[in-house]
Amino acid sequence: MKRNFYLLYRDSSYTSFFSVPLIWCTLKTYYEENSPHASEWSWKDPYLGRLDADDIMEVFRKDPPDVLGLNIYVWNEMFLDTFAEQVKAEFPNCLIVYGGFQHNVQYNENYFKEKHWVDIVIPGDAYGELVLTEILDQFPIQDFSQIPYVYYTNENKDRFRSIVPINKLAFKWPQNIFKAQEEHILPAIVEARNKDIPIVIFYQTSRGCPYKCIYCNWGGGTNTKPVKKPMEIVTSELDWLASKANVNRIELSDANFGIYPIDVEIAQYVVDLKHKYGYPQTFEIEPAKNSLKRVIQIEEILLSGDLMSHHRLTIQTLDSTVRFNIERLNMPFDGQVKGLRYLQSIAPVDLPLYIEAILGLPGDSFKATCEEYDLIYQYNIPIGWVHHYGWMLLPDSPAYSPAMREKFQIKTVNKWVNQNPKLKEGHSVTNGDKLNLIGMLLNKSVETVVGTYSYTPDEWSRMFRLSHLTVACHIVGIETYLLKYIVDTHGAKPSDVLTVLLDFVDAPENIKNEELRRLFINEKNTLTNWLYGDLPICEVDIDPDFPILVPHHAFFALAILMHPREFFAEIADILSVKYQDEKIVDLGFYISKILLDYNYSPREFTTMFNWQSYFKDNVPLVESEFTFISDDESPTQSAEKVAKLMEYYVYSVAEALNPTAKVSHTLRLK
Repeated sequence: MKRNFYLLYRDSSYTSFFSVPLIWCTLKTYYEENSPHASEWSWKDPYLGRLDADDIMEVFRKDPPDVLGLNIYVWNEMFLDTFAEQVKAEFPNCLIVYGGFQHNVQYNENYFKEKHWVDIVIPGDAYGELVLTEILDQFPIQDFSQIPYVYYTNENKDRFRSIVPINKLAFKWPQNIFKAQEEHILPAIVEARNKDIPIVIFYQTSRGCPYKCIYCNWGGGTNTKPVKKPMEIVTSELDWLASKANVNRIELSDANFGIYPIDVEIAQYVVDLKHKYGYPQTFEIEPAKNSLKRVIQIEEILLSGDLMSHHRLTIQTLDSTVRFNIERLNMPFDGQVKGLRYLQSIAPVDLPLYIEAILGLPGDSFKATCEEYDLIYQYNIPIGWVHHYGWMLLPDSPAYSPAMREKFQIKTVNKWVNQNPKLKEGHSVTNGDKLNLIGMLLNKSVETVVGTYSYTPDEWSRMFRLSHLTVACHIVGIETYLLKYIVDTHGAKPSDVLTVLLDFVDAPENIKNEELRRLFINEKNTLTNWLYGDLPICEVDIDPDFPILVPHHAFFALAILMHPREFFAEIADILSVKYQDEKIVDLGFYISKILLDYNYSPREFTTMFNWQSYFKDNVPLVESEFTFISDDESPTQSAEKVAKLMEYYVYSVAEALNPTAKVSHTLRLK
């Protein structure tokens, strides 16, 4: 009788796509090609992880597991921990193997005491194919120390590390894993496609990363020589994904796509596949850190095939002290910008731009964050396109070590800064399966960094709110009009204006308008209670009846767009006093009137200056009376408050791949 092996992977709470089971296919195909015992094992349903825990247990009761493998990540750790504990209680002889990245076994000698149901942990930098082959071949295992590269335990739940190494460079990629497993994976893909569910694959053409950024971990390890998949296997697998699976989106998990010259050929092959089959529709890469010319060449090829959904600059930080601390190798920013300008010039359509940065790395500070915005603005790039992600301390990253924590005086909270909307308990919305459920994010093993030697948690709070307010300023037109005017006219730095705005929302008790005061007090209290109290989720509740908790940038934007006249009257008055310029008051009034705001209706209004031609045509300001007419239709159709707010939230913030000022495009002089 064959033994049963189950491998469970659970996607993040964004379940609006259907994932091709890459890991299951890779492990199974490798085992079948390399083990003399392959015929002794039955590999079970690759999609079992999509079911609820009770349904999976029913499957197990009918066909009990001998070995259960689970891929643990930050978004599924709580679910899989609870489930695995239940499995061990009901099937005590089942060998439970943890893989993935979210396990702190390396620095926690009590790991197996705390997670007593776990038998083996495969580190995230291992080559799982090599290790799992030994686990299955030696099952039932007599000597765990002979299983290569793993952590294991005994009856006392002590922690041990095996004495057998693995040779990563000797790893041989299995042949076309999708074709090999087609009968097991294709029917479910076809079913999903027939339901118009997007098909997605997180694919790899290489494994490992040669760099050693302290905040990072990566499949195959960091600071190690990458292993490249042979081109004939890559093309065969990509052909299957396009022709058989009709994959909508391929996201490469290569740490540095473009580091190899052959990556140019891979990009062209994907373009050719799209021309032939219509798939994939997008092909997203993690660009190489030190191969700018080749990365631009690759992205030019992808643009020619309409395979890019956005432009992207990955800076993490522009501060030299921070870069030194994190041992980060960056492509020169001016080179990235030149490449961006070239790609924008040849792109058939305007694509959104993401600038990815990490908030709060060691050496960071409020001052450094401001200087980063000022530098980016000098390149004529909207600073509202900068997306600062919270620094999550990953268990397999160098920074997780006690030595690094002590060196940089790292302070953390056991909470997750997810920065995505959350569906409230007991509420529902259309397409709610695209939203994070709060219960999935209460993972207390997560560590978000909120302090280092260079900044305190209080300062982190200001850095965090500044980053979100900056995005909101772009959404509501502050950056496009108000900030630009002050910078151009008064020689101010962008961060000077942003700091005034931050001080305004940071002292909400001084805000004159009662509703704005209530909203901004709520936002500040939410972040404070998340940082210092017991609030597990830092997203903000904009209204008790609103079904979604929104991230701070969305909250700032919505609060302003719900009360534009009141907000711009107060902030323009403050700025006009600071810069001794009464024209700012009139500009604030102008912005408040051209926004397609929450209560938008066709309107006629008069300003004292020619703001439209000043910004649009770059003509000098003229003082006179200028009457404008705007007759766009309202972006919302509902009269009921919550439904209207939801429509407006989706229209103005949530669905925007790239924040853009929502202004009237038919504004004209009377």
